Amino acid sequence: MDIDGKHIDINNWPFSVPPNTGCITTKQVMLENYPVLSILHDKDGAW
Repeated sequence: MDIDGKHIDINNWPFSVPPNTGCITTKQVMLENYPVLSILHDKDGAW
């Protein structure tokens, strides 16, 4: 898998959720390279 031109080895994925897990973000993060400053998820595990 490639993210921003960098190859990511999904066999060494460091998170408990799969790499194709959906999430909500802003256009500033996606298009204007603003940093992700906080990540939250529900008690049921939804991001």
